[in-house]
Amino acid sequence: RLEPPLPPNLESFDARVVERIQVARAKVQAEPRRGDAWAELGMVFASEPLKNLALDCYRVAARLEATQPKWPYREAVTLAQIGETSAAMAAMQRSLALEDGYPPSHARLGNYHLELGELEAAEREFRRATELDSSYPGGWVGLARVALQRDHAAEALELATRLLKTDPEDRTFRQLATLARSQSGEVVRGDEPVLGDDEVPVWNDPWELEARAFRQKPDMLRVGKLLEHGRAAEALALLEGERARGASLSETALSFAGAYQRLERDADALREVEALLALEPDNTAALVLHAQPLDDAGDTAA
Repeated sequence: RLEPPLPPNLESFDARVVERIQVARAKVQAEPRRGDAWAELGMVFASEPLKNLALDCYRVAARLEATQPKWPYREAVTLAQIGETSAAMAAMQRSLALEDGYPPSHARLGNYHLELGELEAAEREFRRATELDSSYPGGWVGLARVALQRDHAAEALELATRLLKTDPEDRTFRQLATLARSQSGEVVRGDEPVLGDDEVPVWNDPWELEARAFRQKPDMLRVGKLLEHGRAAEALALLEGERARGASLSETALSFAGAYQRLERDADALREVEALLALEPDNTAALVLHAQPLDDAGDTAA
């Protein structure tokens, strides 16, 4: 019988984190041959400093569902987060062997090649991502980074400028443009900060969106509990504090929208959903929330 892992120091974690782990483990114990249950437990572990346990779960999921490309993809992402770039590359190649048509997989593989200084291989993967989906920014961002590595500042700036036209507020695009201008000799003020892994926009990467839904801070978990029990005003106060401390739109918008809906502040809820969709146009939860008032108003086609 497959037994899901358990961190030896579980008592040191926040009670809400412990509850999440126990709930996810219980699902695995109830259906130990179900790959997505193992992957869900892996995503819970990956959202905490338990990435090695997450890797164990993803590998079991991949053995149970050998044709599912998401499980080696998740293994690759987690390996990259702990600095195991070569292993991440091998895992992503296994994912691509199962599903070659997913642009973010090629873009991530390109990033791994780039990190190892393999510019030709990186360019090949980034270009493949753009061929599969020209609207997916990850491939173009990667090509701009390759151009920067080759000291082709004008090429990088042209790509960054084109990306900025699609979203002038995207910090990744702004960072690229700043680096390209600086490399070309321009004196640039107010450099864009380097983004952490969780800060990089998801763009249209549904597999990563699934994983990021598990990366909740304790206060965000508490928000969810408050909303479940109808205490929207308390949840809203917590959310405002989280955003004031720098929590991103991706982390908070859906919770804000839920709180506003319960408080009958529909215009505010709609504003949050529309802001999130501008950032993540393929966020299915946001699309459903956006559809509900249209359905209520009888606008079935919309």
